[in-house]
Amino acid sequence: MDIGGVIGAIVLHTPDCLAGQEIEIWPEGGTTPTTHAVVRPRLVRNHLSFAAVFPAVRAGDYTLRSARDPEATPRSLAVKGGEVTEADWYPAR
Repeated sequence: MDIGGVIGAIVLHTPDCLAGQEIEIWPEGGTTPTTHAVVRPRLVRNHLSFAAVFPAVRAGDYTLRSARDPEATPRSLAVKGGEVTEADWYPAR
């Protein structure tokens, strides 16, 4: 992670069915995404989990959206500088 000052990070935990899917991050009120991350399997303390990681995000309010499924419910969150924001994403079914 590259955090500090006004830069934070996001770890978005997802179900395994989202492996390989791109998640876009949009600034609140923005008209285009600033970047995207791919959901990947991650081994944490001998446990396999799935997450999209955004390692350097400017502090502010954001909306996370599925690049593959624009109908999926977006996830809103706030990022604070110098902190890692963790959130869960469960796609609408």
